[in-house]
Amino acid sequence: MSEHQSPQEKFLELLQSDDPVVKIEALETLYNVKLNEEIIDSVCDCLSDADKGVRNSAVNFLIQSRSTAVAAKVVKLISAKEISVRNLAGEVLLRLGDYAVQALVNAIPEGDDDDKKFAVDVLGLIGNANAAPVILALMKGSYNENVLLACIEALGNLKSSESVSSLVELYDNNELFQPTIIEAMGKIDSPQSLGFVMAKYHCNDEYLKFSVIESLGIIGNESTFYFLLSEVSEIESPLAWPLIRSIYQLKKRFGLEIPFDEKMKNLILNALTEADVEYKKVATYLISAFEDKDILCACLKIYGEDFEIDEILKDKFCEYPTLILRNVSELINNSTQNLKSIISLIKELLEMYNPNGNDVLSELEFRNLSEAFTKCLENPDEEVRILSYELLFSFDTDTALLFSDVMAEDQSVWNRLRLLELLDGIHHLKVEDVLKFLTNDPDEMVSERATDLLSQNSFQSTD
Repeated sequence: MSEHQSPQEKFLELLQSDDPVVKIEALETLYNVKLNEEIIDSVCDCLSDADKGVRNSAVNFLIQSRSTAVAAKVVKLISAKEISVRNLAGEVLLRLGDYAVQALVNAIPEGDDDDKKFAVDVLGLIGNANAAPVILALMKGSYNENVLLACIEALGNLKSSESVSSLVELYDNNELFQPTIIEAMGKIDSPQSLGFVMAKYHCNDEYLKFSVIESLGIIGNESTFYFLLSEVSEIESPLAWPLIRSIYQLKKRFGLEIPFDEKMKNLILNALTEADVEYKKVATYLISAFEDKDILCACLKIYGEDFEIDEILKDKFCEYPTLILRNVSELINNSTQNLKSIISLIKELLEMYNPNGNDVLSELEFRNLSEAFTKCLENPDEEVRILSYELLFSFDTDTALLFSDVMAEDQSVWNRLRLLELLDGIHHLKVEDVLKFLTNDPDEMVSERATDLLSQNSFQSTD
C-alpha cells in the first residue's frame, strides 16, 4: 500500500481484501472518508459479501452517510435476485429516512411490480408525506393486487387526506382490499374518513368489523365515544376487546368519563381473562374505579404475565391488600402458572401493610391462607418453596415451625441455609430437633451452620 495513496484509494484497496477482518476494520474506522461514486459502489457490493460481519458493517457505513447519493445507489439493489441483498437495501433506505425518499420515488416508475411494492412499503414506513402523490398515482394506475395493497397501507401511514376519495372508490372493487382500506382510513384523521369508517360499523364480516372498531379509536370524536359506549352491552368477544381499547383511547383523547357500571365491569372481566396481552393492558388501565372482588381476582390470575401490566396492577393491589389476602388462597391452591409472582406479591403486601395477617382475616381465612402456603413447600420451583416458607414464617410462626422438618429436607442447599437463618434465635424444642437433623446435612456449609446454632442456643417447649 503506497504512502502516496489518497484516503479514498486506500479505502478502496482495503475493501478489495480477501480478509473479512480487513474489510470490517475499513468500514468501521474510515467513516470520514470523502464519498464518491466508486466508494459508494464498492460499499454497496459489500452488501452481498459472504461474511455477515462485512455485510453488517457495510449497512452501518451506508446509514451513517446520511446521503441522497448513497440512497440513489442503494435503491438499485431492491431489484437484486438475492432476497438477503434486497432486505439489507431496504434496511439502509429505511434508516436513511428522508434522505432516501426521492430515490425511492424515482424508482417507482422504473421497477417491475415487485420493485414498486418494495419501494412503496419502505416509503410508507419512512412516513414522509412528500411521497403520497406518487403512491396515489400508482394506486390509481395499477392492477396488481400486491401493489395496490402496499399503496393503500402506505397512504394510511402517510395520513394522506388527499387519498380518501380514491380509497372510498376502491373499497367496493375487491373484498381483499376492505380491511386494509379501513385500517388506512383509521390513520387519516379527517371528517370524510371518519364518516366512511362509521358507516361500515354494522357490516357482517367480523374481521372487517374488528378493523372498523380499532380505527374508530384512533380517528373518532366525542360522538364516536358515546356511540361505542352504547355498544358495550351489544357486543361479544373477541370484538369486545378492540371496543374497550377504542373507548379508552377516546376517553384519553377528549378527557371523557367512562361509566363503570355492571356492563363495563363484565367487559373488563372478559378482556382480563380472555384477551391478548395488548387488550389486557387496556383493561388494567380501566380497573381504577372498581373496588370489586371479581375484578381483583381476575387481575390476580394474570399477574406475572407482562411487566407493564404488573406495574399497573400492583398499584391497585396495594390499595386493597386485605381484599387480596382474603381471596388469594384459592388461586394459590390451584397452582397456577403465575404462582411465583402471586407468592412474591403476597410477601410484599404483608411486609408493607400487615405483618400480622390474623389482624385483618377471619379465623377461617387465616387458616386457609396458612394451609395454602404449606402446600407450596413441596412445589417443584425452589423459589416458590422458600418464598412460601418465609411467608408462612412471618404470617403463622407456629405452623412454620411445624413444617420446618419439611424444609430441612429441601433439595436446595440455599433453601436449607435460608431455613437456618429463619430459625436463628428461636428457642423452641422443634427448632432443636431440626438443627440436630441438619448437623448431619451432606452439605458442609449447612452442617457447620446448624452445629453453630445448636451450640449457641438453648431450647424449650413453648406449649
